[in-house]
Amino acid sequence: MIAERFPDTKGEMLGQYSSATLIGRTLAPLAGGVIISYFVMYPGLVPYRMVYITAALAAVPVFIMTLLYKEEKSLSLNTLPFSAFRESFVLFFSNRRLRGTAIVDMATYFAFGAVETFLPLYLLGLGIGAYQTGIIFAVQVVVIAATKPFFGRIADRVDKRIQIIAGLAITGAAAAALTLAGSFAGFLLVSAVFGMGMSLSTVATSAYVADVARKEQLGASMGALSSIMDIGQTSGPVVTGIVVTVAGYGAGFGASGLIAVAVCILFALSVRGTGEEKPAPTA
Repeated sequence: MIAERFPDTKGEMLGQYSSATLIGRTLAPLAGGVIISYFVMYPGLVPYRMVYITAALAAVPVFIMTLLYKEEKSLSLNTLPFSAFRESFVLFFSNRRLRGTAIVDMATYFAFGAVETFLPLYLLGLGIGAYQTGIIFAVQVVVIAATKPFFGRIADRVDKRIQIIAGLAITGAAAAALTLAGSFAGFLLVSAVFGMGMSLSTVATSAYVADVARKEQLGASMGALSSIMDIGQTSGPVVTGIVVTVAGYGAGFGASGLIAVAVCILFALSVRGTGEEKPAPTA
């Protein structure tokens, strides 16, 4: 919806949207903790019920806003056959630019899944407490949320392919450098750089997919991009866990760096060529 409504500034708007989701994900646990602490003296499940009641009440104004939203054109609500899903799937993965962009997101969130799962364990082994670990990850979230609108604006003005490669390279390098940080301040710095790389890359991948995909396939293409991202985030902890078990944390985090390098090369080959991007071909 955002990409269609703001075709000339979609990178910036998608960045603002993504930052808003990060702010919500960050504030929700904090708000839940405050509510549970406030009602802690009440018996049974009352404190937890109050959390969910608050979440439901917070959704009411958003629900009203969605009812007030007006589409630019009226659409008929029809049931889509399975063949339509299959066609969208085939169209997405038959386009080398869309396919390459999806693999970039998969590699990015592979590293993210690996870091969010195993970095706390690694820090615990170094004697860094839970409070400091929370700060390290909070810095990463703040950097992502703060920079996505800015990097989205850049994506609207420069070659998105260069920005995607740069972002993925920074993300992979930061993941591989985690075991070299050595101190709390070092981990803060590497975590911030990791977040900056993620922000730089992911805001550009969404905008680039919106550029390449056919307009009638835009929603399906964005959905496929998100699905591939989830595959990367899910497989990251599994693969990294195997590598860490066999060869240690250095090799585990280094695997994300190697995958990032390989995917950067693959993406560059997938999107090679100059000129305006062509939409995905019709079936």
